[in-house]
Amino acid sequence: MIYMETRNGKKEMKNLVGWVGTVMGMIGSMLVALNNGMQDFGYSCFLVGSVAWLYVSIKDKNSAAIIQWIFFLVCNIVGLASYLK
Repeated sequence: MIYMETRNGKKEMKNLVGWVGTVMGMIGSMLVALNNGMQDFGYSCFLVGSVAWLYVSIKDKNSAAIIQWIFFLVCNIVGLASYLK
C-alpha cells in the first residue's frame, strides 16, 4: 500500500516518499555506473533520492539517518558540480 494509516486516520505520504527515494537512488546508481554521458541526470536522481530519504528520516526523528542523508545530499551536490565542470 502506498499510503500508511496513522492513528487519527489521516493518510501519510511517508511510505510513498521513501519509495520515490529508493527508485531514484537505483536509477541514479545505474546511470552513473553506465558512464554513458547521462551522469548529470544520474546525480540529479541521487539528489531527489537524498531529499526524499532526508524527509522520511526527519519524519521518523531518526538523528543518525538525518546526518547520513545530509552528508549524501552534500556528496551528490559535489558530484554533480564536479561532473558539470
